[in-house]
Amino acid sequence: SSGSSLYSNPPPPGVSPAEYQQRWTSAAAVPPPPVPPPGYAHLVPGGHHLHPLRPPVPPTSSASAVGASSAELEASRRWVSDLNEEVQRLTAELATAQTANASLKERLKDEQQRNLEKTLQLQEQNESEAKCEQLQASLTETQTALDEIKAKLAKCRCQANLSSQTNHDSNPSADEGLSAMLEIKDSIIEKQQAFVKELERRMSEADKQNRQQVAAIEAELATATAELNQKAEQLESVLFPDNDNNSEACSANDDSENRRAQYCRQKLDQLRAELAESKSELDKAKSDCQSLTAQLQSALDDVAKLRTVQQSADDSAAKLAKLSSELENLKQSNSDLAARVDSGEVKIRDLNSLLAYRQQLVDSAKSETAEALRRLAEAKADSEAKAARADAAAAELDTMKGRLLQLEEKLAASEEAESAKAAAESAKLAAETELANIKEANAGYELKMKRFASVFQDAKKRAGKPREAG
Repeated sequence: SSGSSLYSNPPPPGVSPAEYQQRWTSAAAVPPPPVPPPGYAHLVPGGHHLHPLRPPVPPTSSASAVGASSAELEASRRWVSDLNEEVQRLTAELATAQTANASLKERLKDEQQRNLEKTLQLQEQNESEAKCEQLQASLTETQTALDEIKAKLAKCRCQANLSSQTNHDSNPSADEGLSAMLEIKDSIIEKQQAFVKELERRMSEADKQNRQQVAAIEAELATATAELNQKAEQLESVLFPDNDNNSEACSANDDSENRRAQYCRQKLDQLRAELAESKSELDKAKSDCQSLTAQLQSALDDVAKLRTVQQSADDSAAKLAKLSSELENLKQSNSDLAARVDSGEVKIRDLNSLLAYRQQLVDSAKSETAEALRRLAEAKADSEAKAARADAAAAELDTMKGRLLQLEEKLAASEEAESAKAAAESAKLAAETELANIKEANAGYELKMKRFASVFQDAKKRAGKPREAG
């Protein structure tokens, strides 16, 4: 305002422009007094001091009255110029506040989008946890089935050992043990096939459920996107009521955001109305000041005419009294304008406090978003750990399946060995039976040979007796 006052106020008579500028610069460098005297205007928020309007001095003569009128007119001009600058500054601050509101609206949209993304991520995390729990339950059931199979295999081994020990005693007991082993093997194979079928059925059902859940999530995502767009339009209509395209009022998603938007809307409408009223009043006051300035100029012209024409002192005194009353009215209007400017400053401070409050809301929303992201990262890490445990359990399941196949191969080999052993035992029994038969035949042959030898000896004796007699 110093530059505008310098160029809007001409130098006094007898002072060059350079000297007047030097005086103005030196006067601007001196700090103002802390407490202005009575009759001075208040300080504006920018730190500039308005030129005071001193109360008019009762005129002593026509020359002194004209000088006082000129000084008052110059002071009123400077004050009106500074007041115009203050109005421009308030208009710029209002534009800045509107720009801040637009940026805050974009931030609110971004925060809503982030909240929707966090909700979807939490839903995915819950679904992954449910799937991990189902997989853990299926792995537990598989482990239980494997333990049962191990117990049955151990029982089969015990029965095989008992059957191998009893094979030496009786052949029917070996056949019974072999048939029992075959029945156990068939039951194990049937249970394994049933377990595989049940596992395949559960996997197909889980796949089907996952597809249904994915379709449902996609539908919910589309619905949430549509609702978010609708709420963004509603928020835009709430924050910027000048848009006529979205005139329907809809409820917001969150009660706190609705209250904040309603509060911001009311404050902005109130501030806009008050600023518009202040601007209109300032324009009216400016026009009044211009009319008063014109009247003062006409009064000065009248005074000049009075000097040249040398009219009567009564007419000059009447005109000076009229000029003094007009100056009093101008001073009163200037004081009213100063009060209005003060009220405008209060309103601007309220607007700044509102903007600070909204900035605090944005900061709190950012902190909440950071906390939610931290929790989401922890949940992701937990989900990855659960997935790793599930992979380890699946690998252990594959290892147990390989061991089961090895046990089945060993069982088949033991069955083949038992069958070969039973065949060898049956061959041994047949050989022993044949040996017994051969021994019996040899005993018969020996008996026959003994009989033949006795008959031959008898015949030989009989044949020797006639020779002796001859």
